[in-house]
Amino acid sequence: MMLYCGFLILILLLIIASEKRKERRYRAQQESRANINCDAARADKILRGKKRENRALTICISILFILVLIPIISIYCCINVKSCSCNSYWQSEFVYGDFVCQEYGDEILIAGLSDAGKAKKTIVLPERIRGRKVFAVDDRAGQKRAQLFASENLQTLYYSNLAFRESFDYFPNLKRIFAANPNCVFGKVSSEVDVYVCEDFFQYYRNMEFEDFGSLKRANVLYSMNVSGGADDVLWVSEEKYGGLIANFIPDNPYLEGYNFGGWFKDSRCTEPWDFAKDRVPVSAFAEDGVSPYHQLVLYAKWNRY
Repeated sequence: MMLYCGFLILILLLIIASEKRKERRYRAQQESRANINCDAARADKILRGKKRENRALTICISILFILVLIPIISIYCCINVKSCSCNSYWQSEFVYGDFVCQEYGDEILIAGLSDAGKAKKTIVLPERIRGRKVFAVDDRAGQKRAQLFASENLQTLYYSNLAFRESFDYFPNLKRIFAANPNCVFGKVSSEVDVYVCEDFFQYYRNMEFEDFGSLKRANVLYSMNVSGGADDVLWVSEEKYGGLIANFIPDNPYLEGYNFGGWFKDSRCTEPWDFAKDRVPVSAFAEDGVSPYHQLVLYAKWNRY
């Protein structure tokens, strides 16, 4: 912005300097003509007319410059200055637990991490905040605030099916991403970051090449919304120890408009509930040497209409 304003000022100064040079040349010509008995009065009249033309041109250029500069400064202020009344995202910004949030119509944007969030090694990007759907990870309040969504401590990130529009470059110690929607990850993380996805996504993407894409892995625990079926129902994924309790990640209760959440179940018909205090991640019958082959446990959400 400052460079652009400086460029406009430089152009204005060059135009004014050019007009002054023309005036000096014209004056010299008139003086030369006067020295050879030219009509001095007529030359002076012409010179005054030229001055008026130069003055009018300078005024027009100045007005044009102001008309261009003022809107640019106004737009810049609206985008980058919190006190500007035009910026509704600045005005609606609030801190909610680990996150700095903004209102986006009827939905919520996660614009960054709070001080509490930046201190944590594991972050779970919620599905809803204050009863409203989280639409995306995206800072709409200003430019050059990417450091707002940054952490030296973050190692593990969980997120549901939302758009991730910030950079992963500000997490230098990030080791694992558990992604319900891997499309938001491709091309954004280094090969040193393991990206866990459900089996359907793994089979689809494993033979495709992506530039600067992390190590693709299959998550062995999947939480399904149990609405439409397939990968579209993926809400959360996690990695748990075979034969152990689910301990690394248990999501908050999901939301479905018009229904109450009735718990997580072992089957899509919701006949057998999952007990997080007792039930263990199944171990495949083909385990050899204490190492279990991959097996995906799917937990299905039950919905009761109200």
